[in-house]
Amino acid sequence: MREMEPYRNSLEHLEDELGRLDLLLRRAVLIARATPDPRVPHELRGVVVSDEEVDAVVAAPDVLGERWRIEGEAADALAPIDRALHESRKAIDERRRQTARAGRRLRLPHLAAVFGLSAAEIDLLLIALGPELEPRYETLYSYLQVDATRKRPGVDLALNLICRNIAERRAAAALPTRHAAGRSARPPADVTAPFPQGRGIGRPLSARTGRRQVGHSTPGTAAAGDAGTE
Repeated sequence: MREMEPYRNSLEHLEDELGRLDLLLRRAVLIARATPDPRVPHELRGVVVSDEEVDAVVAAPDVLGERWRIEGEAADALAPIDRALHESRKAIDERRRQTARAGRRLRLPHLAAVFGLSAAEIDLLLIALGPELEPRYETLYSYLQVDATRKRPGVDLALNLICRNIAERRAAAALPTRHAAGRSARPPADVTAPFPQGRGIGRPLSARTGRRQVGHSTPGTAAAGDAGTE
């Protein structure tokens, strides 16, 4: 098998990471469409809440677990995306190793090292960063949050994107109290999807303060900044 090439710069790496975000969103859209409400016209989705939709919620034996039940039923349809996510992660990690061996520094891994971010926290950062780089992410976030006015990803959506079962989701939802001791507190080992400190479940994530740190500024300056070691 041909050895993978190192990344040329941080922007090339960021594009691959955003490619993983695209797969996560494609996966979420499949889950969202697994139980459509035929009584609500598509153009009114997120504007009108039907009686049938409410009945489905109150009839569920476990409201928090309903999403994961639906995801389980859609496992066959999700399997190709899950394989693609796995292969994408492996390829990105290998190219990162090759880049390090070549003596080049990538901004996103450097940011993670400086602030001690876990892989799940980096995924949350990328989810928040998406609309800063491409406005069409706002359309997907509005669709998945069933609200045309919510163009930024809420914490609930972000955690649903990166968690894979109800146990992870419940553990992540408990993190605000575990982070109460301060920003330096690290999540427990059994939690793979950290909950951002100080965020309500419906509040939007934001990556405005970190745009330049991961390789995005203006089209000209970003590319220039990546020449050489970054």
